[in-house]
Amino acid sequence: MGFNAAMVVPSPGALGSLESGGTAALAWFGADLATAFAFITVYHLTQMIPGILAGLAILASQGGRLFKRASAPELPPARP
Repeated sequence: MGFNAAMVVPSPGALGSLESGGTAALAWFGADLATAFAFITVYHLTQMIPGILAGLAILASQGGRLFKRASAPELPPARP
């Protein structure tokens, strides 16, 4: 219940809300806080890293780039 309630808080990638809710839920069942936080952090990483790597691989295979340099605006030709 605490885990699901914490996931209601919007955050990018559920970063922070998943850890706080998961740690609270495990502590509720008697887990040590440090152990619960370590477990939830590793759990979250194992859920996020494969998706991020797959997304980067798809982006690279389609010829995309993650960070593009801003090009200088093109100026009209100068008149003599």
